[in-house]
Amino acid sequence: MVELGVTELVMRMLRHQGREFILQHCAEQPDNTGMTAVVDAIQQQLNEPLDIDRLCQLGCMSRSRLYSEFNRQLGCSPGDAASVAHEGSRPPAGDL
Repeated sequence: MVELGVTELVMRMLRHQGREFILQHCAEQPDNTGMTAVVDAIQQQLNEPLDIDRLCQLGCMSRSRLYSEFNRQLGCSPGDAASVAHEGSRPPAGDL
């Protein structure tokens, strides 16, 4: 049972590190792959509503493929990624 818990912890740590690597790569080379183009577009347009059809066109993938790739690579949906990125772009409440 303990081994299963350790395995789960390691998997979560690797997923988090992978997410950070993907986001850094997207910032450095936004036109490298369809997925990097999509993540870059989300980060560039944080104040606009998320247009999933446009993201699908940018990434050259279907809607279901977009959602499955986000879940596989980032562990969240495109909407969740946009929310997290938007929250990270706001200054802390004490800095206002």
